[in-house]
Amino acid sequence: MPRLALGRAGPAAAAALALLALALPPDTLRGALASAAASVFEATPFVLAAALLPGRLARIAPLAACGCGGLLPGALAPAAVGLCWLLFGPWVTLARTAVALAVARLARSPAGRTTESSDPLEALALVGACSFAGSLLGGILGGSTVFAPAALLGGALAGALLPCPTAALTLAAQLGTRSGWTAAGLLLTAGFLRFTRAPRRPEPPATRTARAAYLGVAIASGCLCLIGCRGFLNPKLIALPLCGAIGAACAASRRKETALHSGWVVPAALIVALAAGSPAPPETTSTLPLGLYPGATLDFTGIVGGHGTRVGRAAIVCCRADARLLAVSLSRPLREPDGVWVRVRGTMKSTPGGLRLDVRVAAAIPAPIDPFVYM
Repeated sequence: MPRLALGRAGPAAAAALALLALALPPDTLRGALASAAASVFEATPFVLAAALLPGRLARIAPLAACGCGGLLPGALAPAAVGLCWLLFGPWVTLARTAVALAVARLARSPAGRTTESSDPLEALALVGACSFAGSLLGGILGGSTVFAPAALLGGALAGALLPCPTAALTLAAQLGTRSGWTAAGLLLTAGFLRFTRAPRRPEPPATRTARAAYLGVAIASGCLCLIGCRGFLNPKLIALPLCGAIGAACAASRRKETALHSGWVVPAALIVALAAGSPAPPETTSTLPLGLYPGATLDFTGIVGGHGTRVGRAAIVCCRADARLLAVSLSRPLREPDGVWVRVRGTMKSTPGGLRLDVRVAAAIPAPIDPFVYM
């Protein structure tokens, strides 16, 4: 996958990102941190494999998940292709797949080939930073009205930043009805480009030990396995943090070194994200569940919102980076106050305001241990 070198712009971009983060609400920061940690957890086994076990398998293996941490365009991952087909139809999917194949061919050509970093900690730090920035940018674009050219440019930047193509596709679907230009920008770049550090000339010796950092990554990945990936990864992908924990422990035992000045930042950020938890995505990302039509029966569990006129529940496809709020509007307000978990059953009907659930049965229930549902 072609890389965009950051060079000396990296520290300036990090400082700007830190200032932006300080100006945002705490829940927004927690969500972006959880998304970044989820992307790192998902990418860790593939990044380590690319560094410790170089070869053709390291290029192809990430496509078995969502493409995070791989050398080939993430847009070629079956999960990304299938999700794009469901959300945007066959023509958009075929066009994106054709572009991804062309990008992969360019990356293999002598003119387009780039030297991959052999420092997994650097790669993981970039995955986390880009995911954090892309999540923040996507949230800002989703909650504001932006001039069309600026929205297109902002969406393209968010798509290039987000290392997870399924997250970018989900965000594009969420923004489609409110900001079509932003969604178009996301579709133009998501899964095709990736940021990396510019090569250093001459390459300085990697003298800083990374043993403690790799042990920290292994511990954080192991903790994620212990909680069943809840809120960060789809439990069906629990093999990824397990393999990441084993790979990081192996890297620590081999006393790998790093050129990263602060290698401890990667495991520290993962542990802080686990401690802070994974909040539900904001109301601005709410979408109607797929497959509903007038006359369809629905049995739905979620949180009451909108003064009793809506029930929603957060859903994850691959990881927290692609989380969205599935929300169902109701034909009549519920008696339960906002924030209460309920189970509603009824039939979907068409109204001037869109599809709504004609509620037959509604009952308050205890809050589930895991507020997310996994698709």
